[in-house]
Amino acid sequence: MEHYELHRDFIYPVLTVSAFDRVSLQGQFVPMACSRLGSRVLEAVWNSASVTHRHNIAQELVSCDSRLRSDQFARHVWAKFALSHYIHRRGHWQEIQSGESKKRKLFSDILE
Repeated sequence: MEHYELHRDFIYPVLTVSAFDRVSLQGQFVPMACSRLGSRVLEAVWNSASVTHRHNIAQELVSCDSRLRSDQFARHVWAKFALSHYIHRRGHWQEIQSGESKKRKLFSDILE
């Protein structure tokens, strides 16, 4: 399902999570992270993703860790997604992501 939002001087489509089920972004996460606008789109995808999808995104991103850490936009993605934890303390990273997922589900139930 797609709806449109006004943002400053332009209108752009906003895709719901169900639309992302049909559109595969696999293989595009690193270039997105290194882009000014792409990094914001990647954060939006991350925020609506399940723990399994976050794991898949993180796995792709850590394969290019030196590139991401040195890029001006991607370093923020690296920190925000806690990718250092993903590499060195995966169990702790998994617990954090599961907790955030439960909170998001709880609040979505309340808001509906």
